[in-house]
Amino acid sequence: MNEQRSLPSSVPPGLETSRPKRLRGSLALKMLPLLAGLLYGLILWRVGPGKIAHAFADFRPAYLLLTPLFLLAMVFLKGLKWRLILRYYGIPYPIKESIMTWCVGALAGGLTPGQSGEVLKILYVKERTGHPYAQCLNTVILDKVFELASMLSLVAIALLLFPFKSSGSLPYLPFIAGIAIIGVIIYALLSHGFAGRIIPLLFTAPWLHKRKDVGAVLQRFFGELVRIRDDGRLFLLLLGLSLLTWAIIFMHLYVIALAVRLGASPPEMLLALPLITFVGVLPISLSGLGSRDAAAIFLLGSFGVPAEGAVAWSTLSFLAHSAVTMLLGWVFMMVLPPILGKKRMPISPSQSRRQ
Repeated sequence: MNEQRSLPSSVPPGLETSRPKRLRGSLALKMLPLLAGLLYGLILWRVGPGKIAHAFADFRPAYLLLTPLFLLAMVFLKGLKWRLILRYYGIPYPIKESIMTWCVGALAGGLTPGQSGEVLKILYVKERTGHPYAQCLNTVILDKVFELASMLSLVAIALLLFPFKSSGSLPYLPFIAGIAIIGVIIYALLSHGFAGRIIPLLFTAPWLHKRKDVGAVLQRFFGELVRIRDDGRLFLLLLGLSLLTWAIIFMHLYVIALAVRLGASPPEMLLALPLITFVGVLPISLSGLGSRDAAAIFLLGSFGVPAEGAVAWSTLSFLAHSAVTMLLGWVFMMVLPPILGKKRMPISPSQSRRQ
């Protein structure tokens, strides 16, 4: 009896409380696809499947023939930008595999909240080059920082120019304040001495108190971020590639709007697309399912676009843009599967240059 009572004392302190927290977090992630599906289903029910189907009555499929061109340009620029970051970190990685690996990350990102699954790319880089996981992870995070910074700049401009109606339900000033806060955070990330100030604060958190290795990784990451900012040529190149990629994505989404005869003018779409895209990437859904449709109904409705037209455009945009990109990721994942437990030969710098 005494032995049975003494067994629980061998359990590490805090394990009893950490397990329920992990279970709650895991349950929330598992419920997210269901919630996204329910939100999308609710929108379909409120708008009416018949009306949405009628919105496709004047569908012009010829416009979708341009989809491969837009997707190829987007995928190439995404892979090129990430490869530039990999080369900056001294990681030789061929442009062909950079593009294919990015598509695999896009597949994983589309199936996870906030595109967090894109970190899957570090497995390919690690097993192909032999570089440390922390260094590979830094390249993925830095790539997302530039993507987020360029998107937020476009979102901020759109918010300032968008003709929100006074009777609308969207809180205009809180949105502006939220974007301003995020902008300040990005500026802080790029400012000198940020790592030295923030890391001591991070170590006051219980989950980081004994993880000195995490502090070292953060210190290196923020240091590299500042050095890239000081390297004006590389900084402008990465930012320019990010903005050019968004331009191609928005052009593709506008062509899809022409296919369904949405009725919104190019300037109106130019104002609405950054906001709709931003809502779609928030970690409240998977691949923007439901959240993107709700944003499209509200924002495009300000320009007289009916709800059924907005949902038809949003659904077709997902199928012709996001779903096709994820399909490419699945194909490339079959071509370049991660070899767990069987290390590949590292790529030499000369081999990377040849490829």
